[in-house]
Amino acid sequence: MLYSSVIQFGCLLLAVSSFPLFAEVPVERPGGETHSQATQKIYQTPSTATVSNQAMFQLRDRIETLQTEIQLLRGEQETQSFKIQGIEKRLRDLYLDLDRRMQQLESDVTEIKTGTVTSTPTESQVETVENSDTKEPSSDGVANKDPQSAYRYAFNHLKSGRYQAAITAFKTFLEQYPDSTYASNAQYWLGEAHYALRQFNEALTEFDAVVEKYPASAKVPDAMLKKGYILYEFKSWDAAEAIFIRIQEKYPGSSAARLATSRLEQLQRDRL
Repeated sequence: MLYSSVIQFGCLLLAVSSFPLFAEVPVERPGGETHSQATQKIYQTPSTATVSNQAMFQLRDRIETLQTEIQLLRGEQETQSFKIQGIEKRLRDLYLDLDRRMQQLESDVTEIKTGTVTSTPTESQVETVENSDTKEPSSDGVANKDPQSAYRYAFNHLKSGRYQAAITAFKTFLEQYPDSTYASNAQYWLGEAHYALRQFNEALTEFDAVVEKYPASAKVPDAMLKKGYILYEFKSWDAAEAIFIRIQEKYPGSSAARLATSRLEQLQRDRL
């Protein structure tokens, strides 16, 4: 009987020993994630250093791309600036040629209407001198005592776009031949040479001289017009408007009056 009880107790101990003393209790982490799942996720996530290196490489590539684009844009800007300068020069040349032709045409029409004949060169004859020689000016042009040759010498510089040389030649001409029939034209083209170089203050002085010294010259309306243009550039709206209106009233039907009307309309739009 005692032996049977011992055997039963041993079997019970053997059965109990086959089970773990403590069962693993799952630990819940925030978000419903167990400890083992979190551990596995850590091993599957790239390291912070690897992510940082990738970001640096991408940033460097982007910077290099932007630098290349900036260089291309600068090259395009330089090309466009060069083209604009060429266009501006061609426009100045076209304007000078057109202005010459218009003045010659108006002078011819005036002579036909009035039948005026004078012993001194007329405005039309002055224009003929301006158009008579397109060759390079000779070095002794100003030294020549013939005012016609000296005037042609200065004007050829202007036609060729050598504005600074034209300024010097016209000033010398006016010093040597202040009473010449070509003097008013020389004074006007001196202003135009400054205007072409955007030397507006100097141009304004020369155009004022045309109006004050040669009030009967055919260049007066054009000198007034250019004076209005300069005041427009200075944004002196009231002064520019007054000149344009005066041209309209004093020289109706002239090319200067038509141009004054056009610029006056533009000025009024700019004021809005």
